[in-house]
Amino acid sequence: MEYVFGPNNFCVNYNNIGGLVTSVRFAGSPRDYRADTFTLYQDDYFQSKEEYTITDLPVVDMIGNHKSIIITGASPWTVYDRTYYAGNAICLYPPESTNYQPALIVDTLDVSIPHGSIQSVRKGCFGKKVVAATATTGSTRMSPKKQSVVIEKA
Repeated sequence: MEYVFGPNNFCVNYNNIGGLVTSVRFAGSPRDYRADTFTLYQDDYFQSKEEYTITDLPVVDMIGNHKSIIITGASPWTVYDRTYYAGNAICLYPPESTNYQPALIVDTLDVSIPHGSIQSVRKGCFGKKVVAATATTGSTRMSPKKQSVVIEKA
């Protein structure tokens, strides 16, 4: 998987994956790549249907039917396993980055979120469990094992 983001209109030749591309997907705000957005995808690696928001969602339309997430901007988002911001809460932080690199959660299981369990989403951090992506060269995948930090707040 490869991605492009930034302030310019990009024209990119993907030399590493020539002849292997099966799809291209846009994520985030169509007006500003730095905008705070949260997008759920039905399948892993951002495939199939999506649910996009720039505001709080007290009830997610895709309850029981999502496996990956993209977060753009600089703000964290809190996901809940119950509607109306109830139940277990996990804060998801994008990477700290001066260039607004997106956070890519290719599979929610990588950050201990069971498939289909997110029922509401709120902008900001309101939970004790925090998953923070770290900026890396070439990709930003959120995984407690490799490129993110899981923190329990007191």
